[in-house]
Formats: sequence, C-alpha cells, structure tokens
Amino acid sequence: ARADWTDTEALIPPDTACLVMTTLPSISAKTNAKRLRAQAHLSQAVHASGRCAFVSGLTPETRKTFEGNARLFRTNSSGRVTDGNHPTTKSTQLFLRLRKPALCAALSRILSD
Repeated sequence: ARADWTDTEALIPPDTACLVMTTLPSISAKTNAKRLRAQAHLSQAVHASGRCAFVSGLTPETRKTFEGNARLFRTNSSGRVTDGNHPTTKSTQLFLRLRKPALCAALSRILSD
C-alpha cells in the first residue's frame, strides 16, 4: 500500500488539497474483512506521508448498515443480489450521509492549511 500510495501521491500537484476515502462495505463479511485490512494499510501510508487527509469508508457503523443487507445492493426481479460489491444509487447516498461528519472534518483540516 505504501508503494502504491507513493506513486499515486506523486501525481497530485503540490498545491492541491488531497483527501483519500476508501470504499463502502460490500454485502459480504469475508470481503469486508479483506477490505478492512487493505484500508488499514492505506490509512497508514496516507498518514505517514503527512500530506493528505484520510477518511475510512469501512467503519463499524457502515459495516453494520451495509453488510448482509440485500436491499442496499443491486438485485434481480426475485430480490436476489446480483452485485454485492456495488450498491444502488440511493444506498451510496446513505453511505455519504453516514460519513458526512468525517468528510466535513477532513475537508476542513485540509482546506485550512
């Protein structure tokens, strides 16, 4: 994650504010466990660079809301989830409402510098 972040950060102009946010939870607990580990590594890399703000997308609150909740993901006519990694548009809006306080705080920090 550190090498990937270093490569990505190099593409951001020095005078540009930067905020990194990870994805929302999947419907699958197993997938979320993997994402949580990846998020922790990315968070460490971003914080170590000292330049950008970091907002976790996968939190206990978002995980509780999304994990296993079929109605928040794309389904077929019988209600079976067809894509457990990509939520509906309304679900994405819910996710952003849940993370709004953390996003606003991070934006406030990086824009005040």
